[in-house]
Amino acid sequence: RESRDAAGNAGIASFKLAFAADPATDDAFLFTCQRVNVPAIDRSALQRHANGATAVAAVVARRDATSFMTLVARAAGEAFDGSGSVTLANTVVRPALGSDPDIVGAGSSTLAAIVFAVESLARAKDALDSGGINHTNDGMRLVVPPAAGQGAVFIFEERS
Repeated sequence: RESRDAAGNAGIASFKLAFAADPATDDAFLFTCQRVNVPAIDRSALQRHANGATAVAAVVARRDATSFMTLVARAAGEAFDGSGSVTLANTVVRPALGSDPDIVGAGSSTLAAIVFAVESLARAKDALDSGGINHTNDGMRLVVPPAAGQGAVFIFEERS
């Protein structure tokens, strides 16, 4: 597909996608995207977020989502022991823990939470406030409760 940067420079971007699903998990699946052709354009504007997110720090599955966690581990070439985390190239997928008060019991979705690393909680709070997005702030992180159709709690944590 054609891709343009803010200055109007264009290039062709192409990708290969792969999907994997677990029959026992009807509300979550895995996918990967391989960049086949990366256009020689300035992509920095596409990689900046108003909330200052720099990474997905963690994906948290429901504590009882063993089948899904087994799928994630298998895709990563690991064995899942039923309780631990699966470390991927740029994030970790883990089951919810008793120490996750905003996550445990938050809903029935397989994916309980997504934790975003942000440069500044103040910047993330400004973005959420300006978007009218309901959230709580405990001084260490921002927590966005599940919205209709979303299922997962979104958590923003300041990380360098």
